[in-house]
Amino acid sequence: MAVTEVALSEGELTPEDRRALKRLESEVHDALAELPREHRVVLQSRARGLSFEEIATQTGMSVPRAISLYADSRDRVQQQVFGPREPVAVQAGELEHAPTSEPPVEEAAIASIEAQRVRRAVRGLPALERKVISLRFGLDEREHSVRETADRLGMSRNMVHRLEHRALDRLRHRMTDRAAPLAA
Repeated sequence: MAVTEVALSEGELTPEDRRALKRLESEVHDALAELPREHRVVLQSRARGLSFEEIATQTGMSVPRAISLYADSRDRVQQQVFGPREPVAVQAGELEHAPTSEPPVEEAAIASIEAQRVRRAVRGLPALERKVISLRFGLDEREHSVRETADRLGMSRNMVHRLEHRALDRLRHRMTDRAAPLAA
């Protein structure tokens, strides 16, 4: 049985989910359209499962340039679709930054608390979405490409994209709405 059939048989794709997915696809499409061509080529190549080496060979750019464009493009699209990350409000004089390469203790504590919030929110996702997010963002090990994730889970790359976007949408709502329950 295909993953989409499993999702439908378990009632995971409600009409509301389908509408939200359509809106998200439209927002991503619009965000991609605003990127420079070189950025779109790299993002689309990665979405097809190509390695950075393959992209560099096909486009004539260096591997570091392909990686840099990919990271920048992905950040731009995520920021446009999901909004900017909220800065942490700090009063003047609260943090004294020592001239060191180590982050201040306060920043490390905030990062740790945020990481715990994210882990809790991810644990509240449906099992399949949780697995996709864990693989794609390297929560349990290294980050996996869409192709690697699809192969590992026995599904299409398109389904990986759908599950990733649905999970990110759920996480975004849960992380911004502190009163929302974390259970799926």
